[in-house]
Order: sequence, then C-alpha cells, then structure tokens
Amino acid sequence: MNVEDFIKHMTGEWKEILAGAPVSFCIAVVVAGGLIWGVVNWRYSSIIENYESRLKLKDEQLSDYKEKLNGATPAEAKARLDTLEQQVKSLLPRRLSGEQAQAIKNEINSSRFAVAIIHDAAAADVKMLAGDVALTFQSSGWAVTTPIAMGLGNAPPSGIAVRVQNPSSLRPAEQAVKRAFENAKIPFDLQGGLSGVPANFQLSSPDVEIVLTSRLN
Repeated sequence: MNVEDFIKHMTGEWKEILAGAPVSFCIAVVVAGGLIWGVVNWRYSSIIENYESRLKLKDEQLSDYKEKLNGATPAEAKARLDTLEQQVKSLLPRRLSGEQAQAIKNEINSSRFAVAIIHDAAAADVKMLAGDVALTFQSSGWAVTTPIAMGLGNAPPSGIAVRVQNPSSLRPAEQAVKRAFENAKIPFDLQGGLSGVPANFQLSSPDVEIVLTSRLN
C-alpha cells in the first residue's frame, strides 16, 4: 500500500465513523481537546508561577539590601565598609609586623649607634609599637633608650617622627633610620630639633630620635 492508498483508506474509515456515530465522535474530539488543553495549561501555569515566585524573591532581597544600606549603591557600600575598617584599625594597638621588623634590621645591622625611642604617654595605641621598635633596634646592636613624653608640641601627622639635627644634612645614624623606615614602608615624618640631651640618666646623648604618637591623618 502506497501513501495515496493509505490516505484513501483512512478517509474511508473516518467517513464510516462519522456516518455511524457523528455525535459521539464530536464529543470525543471535544473531550480529547479539553484534556490536552488542560495538561498544557497546568504545565505552563506551574512554570509561570515558579518564575513569578523567583522574581518576587529577588525583588524582596533587593528591597532588603537597599533598606539596610539606606539606598546606597554597591560602590558606596564598599566605601563605607572601607572607612569602617580603617576606623576599627585606628582603635587597635599599632604593632610592627615581622616583615617590617626584618626590613628595618636589614638597613641597620651594619651600623651601631644610639637611638632614643620616645613614645607619647597620651597615645594609648603606641605602647606596644614602641616596644616592637625598641626590640628591633636592640637586637641589631644599637644602644636604645625609651623615654616617655607627656604630650608633644610638634606631633608628626603620620604618628611617627624621625627627629634629626638638620633634615637637609643627615648624619650616618639619621640616614640609617630614615632608610630603615622607608625600606619597611612605614610612613613617617622627618623632623629637625634633635634635643641632644641624654635620656633616662644616660651619659651619652642619642644620635637620632624616633617619636611615636597617635596619627593625625
């Protein structure tokens, strides 16, 4: 049987069905069509409801995010977090890291001088830093004194000052300390006005002074 004969055969069958029970056939077609439509409608309705629920959840999350950040953009939120992190860090005791201590030693190990490490008694965050700096210089063979100052008249904005006799003409000890802090990537201010007065009842005056206080910037 070829295609043409098959079509003729099926046409004949349908004609016989329609002639024998036209009403029943129409009812069957309507019922079948209704069932198919119901299945398709249920399937796509569930898909649409799923997408709608996901979109609603995203909208709620976005609204919650905006409410918590007072409408700030992600960039603004990051800036706020960075500022908060810096504020928290400013409240913590300042310390020398192991890498910074080693960088300082690399510059001062080859010389032996006297250094006064002065820390401001009013700056609560520098006591441990003063101990770290003193230990670093002592372990490198420098003569170290640790006087305490009650308030500073010329406080360095960075919180650390390398105090020398003449900033425009540094002596060997002053050059060594300057290079050491630069090598350790520690911000500091170079100041003149080295007192030259022995500290803590020492017989000799320091070759250079390191002043530690709270940061102003």
